[in-house]
Amino acid sequence: MRLHPQERDRLDSLHSYNVLDTPPDPAIDVLTGLAARVCGTPIAGVSLVDAGRQWFKSMIGGPAANLPRDQSFSSDVVAEGTMLVISDASTDSRYADNPQATTGFRIRGFAGAPLIGRDGLPLGALCVADPRPRVFTADQLEVLTSLAAQVVTVLEERRRDQAAGLLDDWITTDSRSPVRLRQALEAGELVPYYQPLIDIATCQPYGAEALLRWEHPSLGTLTPASFMPMIEGSALVVPVGRMVLHSALAQLAELHSRQIPLPGGMAVNVGSGQLARTGLAEVVFAALDRYGIPATELALEITEKTALPDVALARAELGALADAGVHIVLDDFGVGWSNWSRVLQLPVSAVKLDQSIVGVVTTDRRAALIAASTVAAAFELGLDVIAEGIEDEATRRHIAQTGCRWAQGWLFSPAVPAATLPHLLRPRPPLSSRYDARPRSRNSLARSAVGTRGAIIPRSRDH
Repeated sequence: MRLHPQERDRLDSLHSYNVLDTPPDPAIDVLTGLAARVCGTPIAGVSLVDAGRQWFKSMIGGPAANLPRDQSFSSDVVAEGTMLVISDASTDSRYADNPQATTGFRIRGFAGAPLIGRDGLPLGALCVADPRPRVFTADQLEVLTSLAAQVVTVLEERRRDQAAGLLDDWITTDSRSPVRLRQALEAGELVPYYQPLIDIATCQPYGAEALLRWEHPSLGTLTPASFMPMIEGSALVVPVGRMVLHSALAQLAELHSRQIPLPGGMAVNVGSGQLARTGLAEVVFAALDRYGIPATELALEITEKTALPDVALARAELGALADAGVHIVLDDFGVGWSNWSRVLQLPVSAVKLDQSIVGVVTTDRRAALIAASTVAAAFELGLDVIAEGIEDEATRRHIAQTGCRWAQGWLFSPAVPAATLPHLLRPRPPLSSRYDARPRSRNSLARSAVGTRGAIIPRSRDH
């Protein structure tokens, strides 16, 4: 059995796609069908050649079964990295005794175009086969090569989707269909819920954040983890983002009309697609004007995962909004490498400390140090800090003692439907007088956060 000169690297490249032993892919099946039609063969397949086997990602006209690699015609396509054409396997000394030529379909005619991955190494082959001897034309072989390139394009898209979390098991099946997602948007199934923003020292409501939910007719209310990656990965992020913005501002206008105070205003998330093109500022200003909401009562949140393909464009759009008084907040702060660089790149006024850090500050001294030092650094830069994911009283007390002023989390309330929000915004009973919300002394706070090694302690700050 012949091997590719860079076999080890080739196998590493193949495995990086995480495609072996996965279900059929309709987009690849279409290309396989086109190959069979163009070449006039009853059999066509996309075969991926692993260390000891040939595995079919797609098959038309034959069984999609594993085949030992030493019996695979596609293995030779991979070994050479070039097109393999066999007019009659029964008379070809290389393949006359091969089980594929002597049993089963008794293949005679065969043509296989290599699937060249992004690393420049062959992953397998797009192949066509016929139990009759065949002479393939130059045009047929050229089209087969082009279709093989398209198969690789699909594999690359799936690899990017996987890296973006679009293929995770918890992604609901319906959300994988752009048509179904658009139907959900147009039918009003995608709606914002609202989670209060709390003054951490007094536990009084201060603001609210609009968080998207899918009120699915058969699955119930779905959280963003099960569908939002698919929206963010498509052009739907723009109309969905616009819908959430208008719904949130309409909700805020209704609170104003009912004289329900919300001094911190409303926060809305912004996706990559909204920052990848011009017009975000125009859309936001038009919405603010429509509902009569001052710019200072709106915050736009950008997550660590939000890609900024054009930083200058994002800075211009967000800068225009910030100049008018809109608050720009960095969400998921502390979980990615780009956090502080984005503080330098964008007109940020606040950061939101990620719940993966906040949730363990009472049990993990490293998280406690990160939280304390982040609050300190943010204050030095003139930024507000919001702690998200507070679920118990001990965590609230710890975060409050860093000097952080604002918080969200299930300790106060989960996200609720619009009709429930006014009830949550009523003044809450005062805290027990046994708790002093003011930061303790520098030394005692350092011991609380990181044991005896000390910490950077924020200066007190008025809000």
